Amino acid sequence: MKRNNFWTAPGLTTGIAATLALPLSLTAADADAANRKGSVTLSMGLDNQIASELAIREPSMCEGSAETTVSWNREGGWVKVKAKFDGLPYRPDFAFDDYNGNPGTPTDPMPDEVVDGVWQIWVIGKWGTAAFEVYWDEATGTFLGNEYDYPEGQPEGSIAAVVPAFQLICSPTFESNPSSLHAHVNFQFDYHQLLDGEGTGGTFSTVVPMNFYDPSSLALHAVVGGLPVEEAMDWDDVLDDIEAGVSTFAIYTSLEPNPKPSFIANRDNAMIGWAAIYNKEQFFTPVDPPSECGTYQLDSYYGFLPSPE
Repeated sequence: MKRNNFWTAPGLTTGIAATLALPLSLTAADADAANRKGSVTLSMGLDNQIASELAIREPSMCEGSAETTVSWNREGGWVKVKAKFDGLPYRPDFAFDDYNGNPGTPTDPMPDEVVDGVWQIWVIGKWGTAAFEVYWDEATGTFLGNEYDYPEGQPEGSIAAVVPAFQLICSPTFESNPSSLHAHVNFQFDYHQLLDGEGTGGTFSTVVPMNFYDPSSLALHAVVGGLPVEEAMDWDDVLDDIEAGVSTFAIYTSLEPNPKPSFIANRDNAMIGWAAIYNKEQFFTPVDPPSECGTYQLDSYYGFLPSPE
């Protein structure tokens, strides 16, 4: 069995790591230092998707608007998320396009389509400052999964690496008013233990090569089934990372099947609508969307390595 520093593995660049954890100087907005009490309102946009994701940009959304307020109070013991949507599609149908195809992988399958979909909000509280262990078969290079898939430890004959990741939690599902396409949603979390809509610690999400010996075979990978509650985010840690200049937080919306199948439990479907990233210009460079409004799928190219074209 081998253990590698993922970012110095043969053929891989440090670009992925840099994208997941960019340094910056940032302090928590309106934070009360004694109580750690604060609030931030973010305007949500339609250009926060990454490679291979379906960017949902329907006319009602381009003509509408969305915003999210995140507030917290350590003494009160809560973190609250309030979101308002104007133009949120009601039970829409979408499928991945024929050119890029379904971005799912053997370890991270995705549904080919969503019919009469519902929405979820995702709170990303650790932007590249989480980490977990993943494995590849040493002989073939095939990606095997992560430490939560192998609770008894690193599988025999494998290569292991600890990779930086995002930690995120999902809300319960919701939908807009079918007549107005408006939606007002409110969620509250425990300040020191942010649990998702299923009562778990959420998920870790990262980008890894599907074959260790082919650094161009990048794909999204996440923990399926939910993290243990003892690994749930503590909002103090989120604020510490922000104040240290190593992370931020974000709010994303995803379109989900209803009911949601177990193979994407506690992780998001790769169909993304409105989203907001706190101090976005420091942490995220969006792909320019088409000039005309319309839903489209981003190319399956992550920008960390030279374009195959």
